[in-house]
Amino acid sequence: MLSVSKLSAVAAILAIAAGFTAPAAGTAQEEPKVLNVQIHTVYPPFESKDTATNEIIGFDPDLVNAMAAKLGVKVN
Repeated sequence: MLSVSKLSAVAAILAIAAGFTAPAAGTAQEEPKVLNVQIHTVYPPFESKDTATNEIIGFDPDLVNAMAAKLGVKVN
């Protein structure tokens, strides 16, 4: 059985991947410039908030930032 944190990580990855699926043939779609992401920061080491810098840190933010860099979009 998957733990809640692993399940949330899998769900986040699937949600992100679903947002970047190819459009249907014959439709015009502009490339997204910004990737809007929502993370629940209570599951370290997957995601948490650094109290000193108020920055969101962990595996999930690192994964999102790497995907955004590869896609050439900004993370919001």
